[in-house]
Amino acid sequence: MNGTSPDLFAVCRKLINKGELLDLLEAEITKRPTLLTLEDFVSRYGSEWGFYNLTVTMADARRIRFDQVANQTRYA
Repeated sequence: MNGTSPDLFAVCRKLINKGELLDLLEAEITKRPTLLTLEDFVSRYGSEWGFYNLTVTMADARRIRFDQVANQTRYA
């Protein structure tokens, strides 16, 4: 729905909390270490955008993991 879905927060929250996606995203980041993810943006702006603290915290933990996989800070 081009970013206007009424349940966009719920969709993003599910993606961030879905453990099965972690391996897939890590594999992509290994191939493209500068790849930015939803987690990068939600960890930085999620509170301003209205995400729950738990979602922002999970996004930040995944962002840190993705930076470790990339062996660099991907979004400064």
